[in-house]
Amino acid sequence: MAARIAGCDPIIAVDRLPSRLALARELGTTHTLESRGAETLAEIRQITGGGTDFALETSAVPAVFRLAVDGLRGLGSCILVGSARAGPEVSFEMPWLRGGRIVRGVIPGDGRPRDFIPRLVDLFMAGRMPLDRLITRHDFADINRAAANATSGAAFRSASVDRDRRPSVAPCRK
Repeated sequence: MAARIAGCDPIIAVDRLPSRLALARELGTTHTLESRGAETLAEIRQITGGGTDFALETSAVPAVFRLAVDGLRGLGSCILVGSARAGPEVSFEMPWLRGGRIVRGVIPGDGRPRDFIPRLVDLFMAGRMPLDRLITRHDFADINRAAANATSGAAFRSASVDRDRRPSVAPCRK
């Protein structure tokens, strides 16, 4: 959604679940690709004429992160947004960085809340950033199913609601 608002083109979504790719198309992606390693990398390079200028990696899965880095053109940037856990490692050939490529992580909340939050609310209210489409709601009694959906990737975010209608959001880890 943010890439569309920023005027990016093309916007390529890569995922392993068809339902998530369908939602990405509805929300403004110009191309959707099923994650298939080297075959997907070749498709990305074909669509972009050699590689991407920017890649946002949200899964924190080493093989997917490597795909995002390998898909960059010279001077491109790959940003790790996913909540990477301690232990997994990713590697790539160091000469790849000689092309001026940038690989970095993002700290959640690292922004200017005074500017960002009002802008986000304005976009949401205008219908340009329907963040609510990314939340699957469950009754509180189904909290285990909500957690399973978050873990499996069947939901971007799962929220269980108790009797007082207070949401409890479980972030996805895949």
